[in-house]
Amino acid sequence: MFNKSFLAFALLHISVPAISIAFWGANPLWLIGSLVFAAATIRTLSEKSSTSVTSLLCVLSGAAFLLNLMLGTSYYMMGEGFNDSFFYHFNSGSLVIASRSYGSVFYPSLLGLLLAVLAPAIIFKTQSYRVWPAVPVMLLWLLALVGNYPIYSLASYQTGLDDEPVMSIPVAEAESEFEPTLEPGLKKNIILIYAESLEELYFETETFGDLLPNIRALSAKAHRFTNISQVGGTGWTIAGIVASQCGFPLKVSNPLASNSTMASVDKPYENETCLADILSDSGYETVYMGGAPLWFAGKGNFLSTHGYNRISGHEQLAPLLPDPGYRSGWGIYDDSLFELALDELRSLENKPEPYFLTLLTLDTHHPDGLPSKSCKKLPDNRDAMSNAIYCSDQLISKFIMEAMKIADMKDTIIVLFSDHLSLCNTLWSTLKDNRQRRRLAFMIFDDSAARVSNRPGSHFDVAPTVLEAAGLTDHPKLGAGISLFTQSPAQRGSEKIAKNKVSAPSLLGEAASIHDDGIMLSRRDLSLKIGDLTLKANKHGQKFVSGMYMAVFNEQGVVVDAIFSENFELLAQKLNGKFVAGISLQRAPPYTAVYFYGRLSPDGRGMTQRGFNHDIHLQANEIWPLQDSG
Repeated sequence: MFNKSFLAFALLHISVPAISIAFWGANPLWLIGSLVFAAATIRTLSEKSSTSVTSLLCVLSGAAFLLNLMLGTSYYMMGEGFNDSFFYHFNSGSLVIASRSYGSVFYPSLLGLLLAVLAPAIIFKTQSYRVWPAVPVMLLWLLALVGNYPIYSLASYQTGLDDEPVMSIPVAEAESEFEPTLEPGLKKNIILIYAESLEELYFETETFGDLLPNIRALSAKAHRFTNISQVGGTGWTIAGIVASQCGFPLKVSNPLASNSTMASVDKPYENETCLADILSDSGYETVYMGGAPLWFAGKGNFLSTHGYNRISGHEQLAPLLPDPGYRSGWGIYDDSLFELALDELRSLENKPEPYFLTLLTLDTHHPDGLPSKSCKKLPDNRDAMSNAIYCSDQLISKFIMEAMKIADMKDTIIVLFSDHLSLCNTLWSTLKDNRQRRRLAFMIFDDSAARVSNRPGSHFDVAPTVLEAAGLTDHPKLGAGISLFTQSPAQRGSEKIAKNKVSAPSLLGEAASIHDDGIMLSRRDLSLKIGDLTLKANKHGQKFVSGMYMAVFNEQGVVVDAIFSENFELLAQKLNGKFVAGISLQRAPPYTAVYFYGRLSPDGRGMTQRGFNHDIHLQANEIWPLQDSG
């Protein structure tokens, strides 16, 4: 018979699945798998269990709870299982933000993980169980492995079984189409607002109530695109920015790479042409302002590489505030951002050259939103995200109206665009019920007559559409995107375009090979150089002060990933047999610095490690014989 100890242990392991099933629609099989795991663990414990068996059960219990916690986090933040967005943000930088913004969930989760690790040992010390026959116990463990839903979700993600449905672009167009009113030779100023998670569905009063009254009223004067879908590799902020400015998705080649790779290169996608590149080359003053830190997700590296003359994030903007401490866990509140942006706009208006001002909001960040203190709340509605959206409606509409007074709308366009669809938030059940109708918000304000277009599009089409609206008609296509103003079916393509199958260029390039050039490791600036490629060691965008940073190579010696980690066992498991070279720093005494190279393995036998006290140049013939014998 199972007793109270089993019930307590089972409750611990089903807590995350049960919450995810109840609130975010996770698969109920997850709950059954967790119950079977709990039964297998308890039935393996007996009065004759050895210390090694108990220790192994502690490790397995902790690992199972951690997998549940990771998958639960994915459902909590994004409303679905493991995906690109989860692994792109699965890093220490995100954990720091999570501890600040979601402490009421973060710290109890850590406590649960600790209890899961200790529980088998506690039960072994305090309870006595008779020994079960080996066959039933083995059968339970087999069922626990087969029924482990987090592993199933991870396998589905890795094999592509969970890819989003193909979005096809049909030739037939909606009735309400339009062309931009352009004056030959005129380069219009552009104000682009990336509105965090502010999707088209929120405008429906019959679905969510009147959350966006002010922007809805303004949209009656805009070119409004109502059929812009989200496709793979575009569903989080930096991916949405890259896709909407460059016309291709942001793909992670290995989940462990996460934010490290983008932050490793000073010039991500250096050879690609993006929106601000074109505008800068056309004589525009290009400015980015956002409340979040620039280091997060390598955003600063991307923006500075692709045409932005000046970029400002939390680090640059906070000192300009009357109260620098007025901030959320994600960064500067939107009311502060818009006040600073209006000052910047006035300055840009006094200059002779055209300008491109880009803003990124934060207040509607999932899961609860972080509304600015200056906003009015919804009457008779205490829902957190509803009030955050209502707040953004006040702030964005106010900024747009003020900008229209400052700028001459005859030579200015104002663009409002969702950076991505909402991730899991307090309105998730309604969003999920209307999944097929969810679209990105996209509207352009200028001095021409208002129109509505139902023409299908995606992130990729935003840049060429904005360029054409601003009078730069030489770029009807950019990457996989094409201007939504383009009328001819022949120009848009007579075949259906599978937008979520668009390939992405390599972030690290393909020219650098350790076969040809060996590798330089700089002790001074903690960088790795292979041919023309230089990788800056970093901790997901932050300064690298401890842990392991490495380049991962394919069999042709080409760099395919740049990874930071503090968990060698995880790296060795996930990258077993891969050739790597990198740096390890220990922050605590004795403060050792080591460089290493070779094939990763759990026992470390294929690796060479040496003290890293000065710059090192490893010739190709020094390290590849080791690889070939590995």
